[in-house]
Amino acid sequence: VLMEEIKVISKKVNKDEEEILKLIETYSKDSVSFFEFVEDINNSYTKDEKLSLLKFMWKIAYADGKLDVDEERIIRRLADLIKIKDMDVLKLKHLFKYS
Repeated sequence: VLMEEIKVISKKVNKDEEEILKLIETYSKDSVSFFEFVEDINNSYTKDEKLSLLKFMWKIAYADGKLDVDEERIIRRLADLIKIKDMDVLKLKHLFKYS
């Protein structure tokens, strides 16, 4: 599932899949601050692209059939930082909770 999503993302941003994986790895290693990551999203993503990112995160969070408190916390925090309303976040959560 993750590789399929990475393929979609790589096509959207015109980068090859290895570059996307390296970016993910870099951001996850430098997890002290999401400021640059969030700033990039806010400056270059449309609302629909932000929602797609959150869909991807909910999909990953529910991949094992259960939602961990920390998974939900990070998704909700990112949604707040990228200025997505809580109502939209809950709709997306509901979509993946019962799929």
